[in-house]
Amino acid sequence: MIHLRTSTSTSTSTSTKLSRQKFTVAAIAAVGMMAYSANELMSSDLGIKSLTIGLSDHTAAYYNQGSLRRMSTPDPKINLNAPYAPYKGEIEPVNRQLSTYEVGIDNATGEEIISCTTGPIYGPDEIPTNVDFQTTIVVGYPGADKRIVLRQMEMMTTMSGRDAWDFKYLGMTNQPYIKTNYPHHEGVWGWQDHADQVVLIVRNIRHTIDEYHDILADINYAKTWVEATEMIPRLYLGEVFADSYIRWRDERTMDEIGWYGWLIDYWMEGGVLRDYFDHKLTTKEHWAKLRAPETFTYGELQWDVNICETDDVLPGVEYDDLCANTTTADCKAKIVISAERLMDPATGHEENRKIGRLLNKTAGVNETLIDEAAWDCLYDTLIGENPNGTSPEGTEGFHDYRAREGTADRKHFVSTRHLNKMVQQLTRLINKYSQFDPETNTDWAASEQAQFLVVILTEHRLEVQAELDEKLALPEQLDAEGNVIDQNWAHPPKPNWVVFPMCGAESRRVWDYNYPHEYSGLVLDMFPELNTEA
Repeated sequence: MIHLRTSTSTSTSTSTKLSRQKFTVAAIAAVGMMAYSANELMSSDLGIKSLTIGLSDHTAAYYNQGSLRRMSTPDPKINLNAPYAPYKGEIEPVNRQLSTYEVGIDNATGEEIISCTTGPIYGPDEIPTNVDFQTTIVVGYPGADKRIVLRQMEMMTTMSGRDAWDFKYLGMTNQPYIKTNYPHHEGVWGWQDHADQVVLIVRNIRHTIDEYHDILADINYAKTWVEATEMIPRLYLGEVFADSYIRWRDERTMDEIGWYGWLIDYWMEGGVLRDYFDHKLTTKEHWAKLRAPETFTYGELQWDVNICETDDVLPGVEYDDLCANTTTADCKAKIVISAERLMDPATGHEENRKIGRLLNKTAGVNETLIDEAAWDCLYDTLIGENPNGTSPEGTEGFHDYRAREGTADRKHFVSTRHLNKMVQQLTRLINKYSQFDPETNTDWAASEQAQFLVVILTEHRLEVQAELDEKLALPEQLDAEGNVIDQNWAHPPKPNWVVFPMCGAESRRVWDYNYPHEYSGLVLDMFPELNTEA
């Protein structure tokens, strides 16, 4: 449910970033940076789960105050590397049920009838510890889709899965399914070396960013694992306030579009290190900064601030150490699942069978996998014949995002700049995975999973482009009060919007220079007196 409420103003302060040259304080003052205390900033070292501080504050603070936080002197009594004490609350409903099936005969036709029933699912303390399970990572951009796939896996076997954050803060178990957003800033690699294969879930960028925000709203923009875990019962049931969404959208959506493509590249390429602004190959040192954007200023995260682009030898292909064979057997997506096709009853059976076929080849869980004859019945129980997304009768913990009021026809309002950048990001991904990539020496045209990815991303691009075309054709829509709705407004600027590259140009402004038609945050026409480049 979306409530309209008047936004409250936030105070601003100024800051400057010293680098190779001075820049006018007046220009930097236009950025409007928020000041935070060292204690508030240090809190993220104690287990930040979300970059969003809480929308009564300005979300840009995470980008603004990186240098201040690193210079802060921590309390010597605090062990910044220590995990939280074990959470004592209820992580998941204790009586979540696993569907099973029975086969009967229709006396009139003689045909087999398959009906689903329920039975208990094995929790973390009940899963055998003497079985060497081939463990599956369920990955995707933050949103509702990974949980749905995880539940399907649980229903097809007797084994429960766990979120990566729970592995990190509650300890390791022998659960064979791991759900994560890694390497997105909301994700963590919490399962050490207990993973063997990857399932990548891909949803339309337009919808998944909306759902990501709404889940943040459900958990009250939680800052830590403990806070987020306590809010699990609110998933898909919370309230989304329009003014809170607007603040988050204007600060984050442009960058989230980059993070969306960055995550897909990571799991398709098996952990290749790239920059998320324009997806260039990068170094482990720069990658470490990108994984902790709340720790650094926006300028410090830029590729050309960390790498000398005039060097004869630019970064080659480097991999995340966590994707080494000694840690993860295979970091490349074994299968790609379309979230839309999985949730559509017309295509859901076949998409769900991709999950079942993978599990059938997965050591350990294939011993408990339910017969293939029941896969469709289980799908119908949870999704196909359950359009409201509620937990089936007699079960708990299986509800999904469709339980949220108004989800079916809800799209948050975004600008043409947002939509245009979404189209550009999708086009980049489509082009990349349609052909040979000389950077990584990979022939994506020969990859079944890459070609399926291209098909679904092309469908997504058609939808986003249609919305963009509609907005461009109707430039003067009116709100309820008769005011003209701006479809192409200037987004708030990014901190350190003038950056100082390590080499080459003396300075540049912060926008995606590989996306020449759109800025990634700062819109230069907000400051016409500074625009000398037209």
